[in-house]
Amino acid sequence: MTAYRLASYRWSVRTWAAWDRLIQKGFRFQLTGTLGDKLQNGENAERAMALSLNGWKLEIERRLRLQHFMRK
Repeated sequence: MTAYRLASYRWSVRTWAAWDRLIQKGFRFQLTGTLGDKLQNGENAERAMALSLNGWKLEIERRLRLQHFMRK
């Protein structure tokens, strides 16, 4: 996943500041997510860990509901 692809997410200004600092420090994803018929998971966990290691506090929003869709 590239920084450009992240533009499709609705992130707060604060999160963008954190993300920008990660990119400036040279962070690059190791996991690609789903590309075509190649399924790979973990990019969300990788992103969360990178933000956490960069000093950001991550919180769980219990009201959030996510519907996950995976193509066959």
